[in-house]
Amino acid sequence: MSAYEFMEVAPGIFQISESGLAMQYLVTGRDRALLVDTGTGIGDLRGEVERRISVPYDVVITHVHRDHFGGAGAFDRVHVPKGDLDAISGIDAEGRRGYVVSMVSSGSVSPDVLEKAVIRQWNDDPQRFIPVDAGHVFDLGDRRFEVIPMPGHTAGEICLLDRAGDVLISGDSANPIMLLKMKGDDRIEVCRRWHDALGGLLRLLDDDTVICGGHGLLDIDVFERLYAIAGEYLEGRRNAVVKKVHLYTGRFLDDGDIVIGLDA
Repeated sequence: MSAYEFMEVAPGIFQISESGLAMQYLVTGRDRALLVDTGTGIGDLRGEVERRISVPYDVVITHVHRDHFGGAGAFDRVHVPKGDLDAISGIDAEGRRGYVVSMVSSGSVSPDVLEKAVIRQWNDDPQRFIPVDAGHVFDLGDRRFEVIPMPGHTAGEICLLDRAGDVLISGDSANPIMLLKMKGDDRIEVCRRWHDALGGLLRLLDDDTVICGGHGLLDIDVFERLYAIAGEYLEGRRNAVVKKVHLYTGRFLDDGDIVIGLDA
C-alpha cells in the first residue's frame, strides 16, 4: 500500500498526504513540473511523482525540518532555502523515525504508519543541494512560482507564490498552530521578523488565493488572525501563557483555535 495519497486541489496542483504526517505539493506545468517538499521520507515519493508526470521537474523544500525535508535523499537535485542550508546535516534517519513515533504516540496518525514506514539514512552530500533565496522563480512554462522568504518557523523558510494563478504554497510559514522555531535569544525580535514578513505576504494575497499549507489547505483568515495576534503581542496588548499544544510545551499566544508558539 502506498504511503502517499494524491488529491487535486486546484487545476494542475496535487496535494500529497504522506499518511497524515505532512503535505507535499506537485504542480504540473506545460514544460516542467515542481515538487514542493519531500515529507518525512517513509516511502517511494519519487516513484509516485514520476509515474504521474511526463515532463522534467524540480524539487524545492520550503524549510529544513524532518517532516518536509526528510525524503530529500531520494532526489538527485534539491533546491533548499539558503538560510536553512546549515540544518541539513541534522536531518537523520533516527530523527525522522522519532518524529513518526511521536506522531503515532500523540494519536495524530495511525500506528500503521510506523509499521509501513521505510526510513533509511541517506547521503547529505552538499553538492546535491541548490540554495534558493528571494526572487528565484520556478518557470513551468505556463505558470511561474516566485520564492518569498518567510523567516520565523525556521531562519530560511520560504513560500512559493504564483501571482497570475493566485496560488500560494506556504509550507509552515503560517499555520493555526504556528511555531516560531527560528533560533535566536531575542524571541520578541524573532516574532517581529516573522510578523513583518507575514504582513508583506498578506499584501500579495486576496480572498480567492488558494493557500496550500504544509499540513493542509488554509484560508486567508488564518494568516490575518496570526498577523493580528502577533501584532497585539508586539504592541504589549497580549501576553503569552505557558501550556502544551500538540507535541510542544512552552509559551504561546493563545487565541482559541489559533496559537503562536514563541519558544525555539
